[in-house]
This record gives sequence, C-alpha cells and structure tokens, in this order.
Amino acid sequence: YKKVAKNLGKLGRINPAKSIQASKHLGATGNLGLDKIKSEITKIKSELNTEQSSFHSKLMKLVK
Repeated sequence: YKKVAKNLGKLGRINPAKSIQASKHLGATGNLGLDKIKSEITKIKSELNTEQSSFHSKLMKLVK
C-alpha cells in the first residue's frame, strides 16, 4: 500500500466505464451472469409450479 501510495502520480487516468466493460470474466461487473441466473430462476419457477399443482390436486382429493 505504501509503495502504491508513493507512486500514485505515475498511474494513468482510468476511465471507470471502460474498465467495467473490459471486465468480462463471470462475476465481474461487466459480466454478472444475469442471463444464466434468469434461466435458472425460470427453470425453478416451472418446477415449483408443477409441484404446487400436484400438491393442490392431492389436497383437493383429500378434501372430497
């Protein structure tokens, strides 16, 4: 930290927007993997709806 602090003047100007866009590895600010997460959520919702329908059907049979 001390070494960096002493050499701050040597660092060039960094454009934050370009820096973010350049970070492309999964999990980086420029690639949060939101498409993959959205796909997973859609799959889980579908599975949950199927289980919920099955549970509701069985519950209705018990009530009758």
